[in-house]
Amino acid sequence: ALHSMASQSLGLLMSSVASSSDAAIAMMPPVIVACNLFNGFVVTEESLSFPFNWLPRLSVIRWAWEGLMVNEFQGLKFVTDDTKRICVATGQEALARISSIFEKSTIKGVLLAQGGILAACYWHTYFALCRTNLRFATMDAPSFIEDEGTPRGNNSPVPGQATVTK
Repeated sequence: ALHSMASQSLGLLMSSVASSSDAAIAMMPPVIVACNLFNGFVVTEESLSFPFNWLPRLSVIRWAWEGLMVNEFQGLKFVTDDTKRICVATGQEALARISSIFEKSTIKGVLLAQGGILAACYWHTYFALCRTNLRFATMDAPSFIEDEGTPRGNNSPVPGQATVTK
């Protein structure tokens, strides 16, 4: 649930900074491709040079996979009779084989990271929307005709229309 909320907040952020719905739709594929590239499997955090090593921490897909893997592998013990192949004995070793980052991961860290992405996206969305010059029509409360109890709007009441009681 947290992953889907974080992903939705990323979509809201993209749509809030876009000038139109077409621009928002065009912005999403590069963001999704970047999240897929920096998910920890394709490009690991250790393989990136200094200016770019922060990118995997922004990927919602990375945190979802990391959470699933830690939940699945942490605390497992594997038993094998095959001594000819290189095998892993524990879930921690399996995580370490994928990435040294996953070896040190915890569910709490994953939840905090996705919660941070969620909060940051909502915060940036709010301020992006505050800076726009879009104005919307205000809704006025309906006024009532005292003797009939029907709403008075721009149109006169239609005969046979249901009346609103006070």
